[in-house]
Amino acid sequence: MRTPASSARSPAKASSRVRRIAILAASLAACAHKPPASTASGTLCGEGLLPLGEACFAAPRGADETTPVVIYLHGMFPSDYPEQSLQAQRELAAVTTARGFALLVPRGRLGLCDFRPELRRWYCWPSTARAAPLAGEIALEWEPLWRALDDRLGKPDKPRRRFVLGYSNGGFFAALLAARGDVPFDGYAIAHAGPVEPAWFDPAGPAPVLLLSAEGQSPLMESLHARLGEAGWAHEYRVRPGPNALTDRDIEDALAFFAAQGR
Repeated sequence: MRTPASSARSPAKASSRVRRIAILAASLAACAHKPPASTASGTLCGEGLLPLGEACFAAPRGADETTPVVIYLHGMFPSDYPEQSLQAQRELAAVTTARGFALLVPRGRLGLCDFRPELRRWYCWPSTARAAPLAGEIALEWEPLWRALDDRLGKPDKPRRRFVLGYSNGGFFAALLAARGDVPFDGYAIAHAGPVEPAWFDPAGPAPVLLLSAEGQSPLMESLHARLGEAGWAHEYRVRPGPNALTDRDIEDALAFFAAQGR
């Protein structure tokens, strides 16, 4: 009588097949959970972004020397890099590149959130009067980044259009950069933040600014709106219902605002 094929397999062959399946499963799992890329100093980049100097970078298909760039200034986050910060990078890169912009995501510094001891091990941007003098130093550190971008996409005949999107702690820094003028940008979108005191905006040097806020969430944004108005800076101020967080709507509004800033 013929023995069924399933019973005829030797224990050794069955064990070998199980091992092959286990190896394949482990290989697939490794591909699905590939560690994020990182810069030389350890800045982690979300899926779809690559290291460029000391920042993370994404570009639309067919990007060239005419492609505008958005530099994103993140909110404060802990040094152990929670998964949600990388997920936020990935989602921002997908939307930004779909709208024809390249994206740069530099990392803040440890120790700048000095207003609470438990935040000293978080990555932050200058957002207090004490840290404000570091703004110029950080802006200078971005010079190699702009050159690396030109090397990657091509050096433009005219200056590449550069925009800032700052959220929360990064929004305070964006407001500080706009006030100081250390780096020339073609427009700023400041989301759910406020001014860095003592704040002063030069009436002779206005730049396009979009303020994004949520209803009843941040009187500091009202203060920033008033300061810009007092300085004669024409700007847009949008207040929406919902959370005091960077939403898809905020990102879309910022990119549409940037796209409207012509040469």
